[in-house]
Amino acid sequence: MRLIAALGALLASAMAHAETIKISSSRSTGSAPLYIALDRNYFRDEGLDAQLIYFDSAQAGQIAVVSGDTEVGMGGMSGTFYNLVAKDALKIIAGGSREMPGFTFSAYVVSNRAWEAGLKAPKDLAGRSAGITTVGSIFSYTLQRTADAYGFSFSGMRTVPLQTFTNIASAVRGGAVDIGTLTAPTALPLVQRGEARLLAWMADETPYMASGIFTSARTMQTKRPVIERFMRAWRRGAADYVSAFLQPGGYEGKPEAKALLEIIARHTKLDEAEIRMSLPYIDAQGRIPIDEIERQVEVFKRMKMIDGAVTAAQAVDTSFSELSTLEAEITAARALKR
Repeated sequence: MRLIAALGALLASAMAHAETIKISSSRSTGSAPLYIALDRNYFRDEGLDAQLIYFDSAQAGQIAVVSGDTEVGMGGMSGTFYNLVAKDALKIIAGGSREMPGFTFSAYVVSNRAWEAGLKAPKDLAGRSAGITTVGSIFSYTLQRTADAYGFSFSGMRTVPLQTFTNIASAVRGGAVDIGTLTAPTALPLVQRGEARLLAWMADETPYMASGIFTSARTMQTKRPVIERFMRAWRRGAADYVSAFLQPGGYEGKPEAKALLEIIARHTKLDEAEIRMSLPYIDAQGRIPIDEIERQVEVFKRMKMIDGAVTAAQAVDTSFSELSTLEAEITAARALKR
């Protein structure tokens, strides 16, 4: 009992002297390495008292980092993000989750009314209405890329910002929009109940980097050692994720995968079945696919959603993570799904 008490006192003392780091995140499986690092005390091992602050939108998390309410953020890129980059307010310091072929993370779902009217393939999206979270979100980007791939005008579509996936699902169910951009845990139950049709997985249509890790220029200047320790802990969490879920042959029946599913469930508030259908591809090193950042900047510029002067090089700080290419990662992801 004395030993237990002594260990408890040592732990309390260590945490009392730990440096607090607040992290913007959404309750998404794409943030799984954060949850793993937190629950397995990888942040504590780095002398950090990590606190996750959850936001319902990527933009809100980005603003929190710029304002200093949080030191680091993890979430989707957006027009808002790149406009903050243009002001030298934010930098991508590592890559997060990817939409990769064969991985079921985000989907286009079609209302039954639109399906019956002939919307049965991505090429049929021309002139249709689409429910998205916010204007300039990563879903605006994927719709533009889908339009490019099938040769129709994105400007001919009507995008309806509905803020949340729940609202988008309701609009699809009621036929208020023709399609919805939804993550798998919201999309698949809708389809299984016969309330909508699955049009396509975004990863199969337009692979892209779905989220990144970012911080502010001010935080990099004043708290660089803290960010370096954060990245070491995050990489340990990412390595556990990759070891459990991203190996040839799958993960079913592996005790380690079961343990991580329980951790992810606690943070996302999803059940294990919902998590299994939405585990994304993640690079354990957090490498940044620079070709994808270049493409995002080019597409958002073309959509007139970001400052024309911003560049991909301006968006990225390479002192925390190495660069990669999305094309190379697509090849690696496809090998896992054979």
